[in-house]
Amino acid sequence: MGGGTARRGMVQSLRVRLALLTLAGTLGPIAILGWLSLSSVQSLQKRMLDERQHLAASVAAHINSVLNSQFELLETVSPQLAPGSQARPEVSQSALREDYARSRLFSRVFVLDNAGTVLQGEPPDGVPRLGSMVEIPAAETVLKEGSLQISSLWTGSGGVRRLFLLVALRNQQGRVVGIVAGEIDPQGRQFRHLLDFVPLDSGETVDLVDQHGVVIASTAEGRLYTSSDHRDFLAKLIERRKPAAGPCHGCHQSGPAEQRVDEVMAFAPLPSRGSWGINIRQPQTQAYSTVAALRRKILIWGSAL
Repeated sequence: MGGGTARRGMVQSLRVRLALLTLAGTLGPIAILGWLSLSSVQSLQKRMLDERQHLAASVAAHINSVLNSQFELLETVSPQLAPGSQARPEVSQSALREDYARSRLFSRVFVLDNAGTVLQGEPPDGVPRLGSMVEIPAAETVLKEGSLQISSLWTGSGGVRRLFLLVALRNQQGRVVGIVAGEIDPQGRQFRHLLDFVPLDSGETVDLVDQHGVVIASTAEGRLYTSSDHRDFLAKLIERRKPAAGPCHGCHQSGPAEQRVDEVMAFAPLPSRGSWGINIRQPQTQAYSTVAALRRKILIWGSAL
């Protein structure tokens, strides 16, 4: 009787071992497949963000190149000061006229003295409409440091919006005696279509933001002149010239019915003109559609196994 009990115990033990081996043989491959699948999903998601970041950097490089060409035009005016000019810089009106005619973006080119007063411009009939430029921080920086500067969005009387590219005017001794500036109307045709070359996926938008996170050009007209949801974050990225890409939870989406959606963002500052940056946005449901499809297939495969 004791032998029968022992045999039954051995049989039961073998059954348990066989069950455990069968379970391990089944769950092991599933676990390995699950881990590999999860790694594939994460890798695909990272690759998508990297591609989005690369696109933002490419767009930023293009805008930077356009601005550089406009700065080069302004710099051709700088050496044309009258000999011995000190307080009131004088440049050739024909030089201003040539810059205005050759420019891709400028609605006006003008000269300021050290007090920020507009002295002359092209076209001449619209100068001055801005009053003193000292209220624009970028102009003050040019006068103090002699550096090239890009302004943030400026709003004047009557809601007039303008952007400025500013270059120091120096006399023969190298002293800064004024500024030559290119005025940009953000509603001008060339500037409004500055981002039209960017290939867009469904629901995707591209914004050009100034150093305060304000949208100054966009592929979505409803976003113009609005402050970015993460304006402080973007302002810091511009100041530090750092790119960034990742999910944005509860981002504000402008439109007829304002709502908050989860989006994917990719940001890149302009490489050498660090006052502006490119921000690419897309709802996560559309940006991660390929990733979501892969996840669904993994779940189906897992259920089948």
